[in-house]
Amino acid sequence: MGTKGELNGTSSKDTSEIEIIDFASGARDMISLPVGGGPQGYGGGDFGLMRHFVRLVQGSDQQLPAPAAISVQSHLMAFAAEKSRLEGKVIDMAEFQRLHAW
Repeated sequence: MGTKGELNGTSSKDTSEIEIIDFASGARDMISLPVGGGPQGYGGGDFGLMRHFVRLVQGSDQQLPAPAAISVQSHLMAFAAEKSRLEGKVIDMAEFQRLHAW
């Protein structure tokens, strides 16, 4: 959800769609995406993560696709955004991270 509209997505073995809602006009557009017969779960992302993990464990791949610190930072930003929404105030990320990161 943003200031001008909202995106809603659905994905299953039978359907994969994105709905776009424009707040100003009230218009709703639906985009149907191809449904593949391949791996499911976050659009195949789960499969990719597990494949990469197995390669790391086997020693055939020495690099992570994204460092864990980036993942932690993105989660902290999401939690701070929710706190901001609930409390109606700007969140100082340096302070938020200092208080909530381990």
